[in-house]
Amino acid sequence: MQSNKFLIVKALLIFLIFLSFFLGFNLRENAVGGGPDFYNFTWPLIQSFKEDFIYTINNYGTFGDGSYPLFHIINAYLNPFSDHDLSFQLSITIISFLTFFIFSLTLKKNFPNANFIDLLLLSSVILVMPFFRTSAFWGQTENFGWLFLILAIYFFLEIKQNLFEANTK
Repeated sequence: MQSNKFLIVKALLIFLIFLSFFLGFNLRENAVGGGPDFYNFTWPLIQSFKEDFIYTINNYGTFGDGSYPLFHIINAYLNPFSDHDLSFQLSITIISFLTFFIFSLTLKKNFPNANFIDLLLLSSVILVMPFFRTSAFWGQTENFGWLFLILAIYFFLEIKQNLFEANTK
């Protein structure tokens, strides 16, 4: 009975974190200043890449963004929601939310005996971090770095497990 209470509390806590994440997007939360950066740097770069790739890549430094252009190129050409700023921001928010799920799967791969709801609760910590939330809500570049890092760790663990199984045979 006691473990059922803890399970309900954990599930409720995870649901509240999910709710606060999407409520933050709807309220246009801007804890660390991502809004002005989006409209001054990120959005003009994505639109410029869509218009003229060669001009934008040659003059990338003049746009004032301090990140590498891969994020902008990917979103200009592969993100179907990059025509309107709010739909673009929602797509980045959803991708950032999926980063949380990939993180929990990575934790499950590394800790196979752990309870999955505990791993969901642990990985949901990134959904309450102000820099992660603001970057997600305002379509900033930082969360793609988190996504690629977590994917790299996931596939590293997969390769490590395959090598270990091959060596035991």
